[in-house]
Amino acid sequence: MKKLIAWFKGIFPLLQNMFLPALLTAATIVWFYAHDNISRPTLLTLHHLFYLLGFGIFIALLYFNQNKGLFFTLCLLIAYTLLNRLKYITPDNFWETPAFLNLSVLLPVSLLIFYFLPEHKLLKRYNVHLLLGMLSIYSLGEQLSHHNISLSIENFETYGCLSSLGLLSFGLCLIAFYIRTVSSGQIMDYSLFFATILTGFGFYYASEPHALVLFFSLSLIIICLGLSEELYNDIYKDRLTGFGSRNAFVIQSKKFPLKYSVGIVRIDNYDNLKKAFGKRGRKQLMKMISERISSVETDAIIYRYGDDELALIFKDEDKNTAYNQMEQIRRSVASAEFMLAKAKKPVKLTISGSVSEKKRSDANALEVLSRVHKTLQKTSAFSFNITSKA
Repeated sequence: MKKLIAWFKGIFPLLQNMFLPALLTAATIVWFYAHDNISRPTLLTLHHLFYLLGFGIFIALLYFNQNKGLFFTLCLLIAYTLLNRLKYITPDNFWETPAFLNLSVLLPVSLLIFYFLPEHKLLKRYNVHLLLGMLSIYSLGEQLSHHNISLSIENFETYGCLSSLGLLSFGLCLIAFYIRTVSSGQIMDYSLFFATILTGFGFYYASEPHALVLFFSLSLIIICLGLSEELYNDIYKDRLTGFGSRNAFVIQSKKFPLKYSVGIVRIDNYDNLKKAFGKRGRKQLMKMISERISSVETDAIIYRYGDDELALIFKDEDKNTAYNQMEQIRRSVASAEFMLAKAKKPVKLTISGSVSEKKRSDANALEVLSRVHKTLQKTSAFSFNITSKA
């Protein structure tokens, strides 16, 4: 039973992240099959919405200096614009042109590259090279189309408007996306996965008058929702531990009750741990310590305030009561053994902490936190694995 509960706790966040994009994708596909057409005003609204959302996502990602979603969105914007251009030039059979056949193969390749793109800051030379690479892919498609060369396999059956090679390209792309999505469980990965499914439907039913605008518009809506939730979590949550972030502490400190205590927990001897285990090992240890602290029965609100620090808010509790809970947390970590991946022996770690309650002279929680920090620094200079009162 305990294993089942633990499994459910582990899988629930993944299902939660998947639910909304999966629901929107399913609703869009069902609606498409249930309706033969869309009125022209609605088509124009969706058409304008697509470009407005694309511009909004571009500006948001530019502001937050993120590259992965931006390049992915840029690929969809270019593809949608080219498809509408093809429909305008050859409205009767544009899906049979080399340009369409090449685009249906090259777009999934582009999306695959950017789906597995590590998160980097946008304003870097590295991303300029990626942009040039993406433009080179579309330039290749344009040159092939200009010479009437199609990326397709002759004498093979077509599926909807997609050639067999185009369908294979989308299929392999989605399989790779699915494997990555299940392993990462990230909100944005789920959103990009389902957006690609809708994009594939857009190509498959490209000959239908309302398919392109419907599927491409909903794909950007899903990306926009995923982006909004991810940016919200980046501001209010720490990805590694699941606790509140430093920003969340500062923002939410204004809403703390009149009576509360603030505690700080810090990993002992952290500088030596940095040298011994490296970045990945430190992350594993921090995650395991956070899980250990979460397992201790306490009503404290926990924030990851620094690389090796956690801030705890004990609402409606005085310093002595909070101190007892801090001691319970310290002993729990000290008695645990942490097993790193590929390690032969478990690791024993300790934490030190300090706690203080809000005084009338304190303007806000940041002043209480500052006092706790100073006390912790003094005690840590002489001893580890100890809790002090400020």
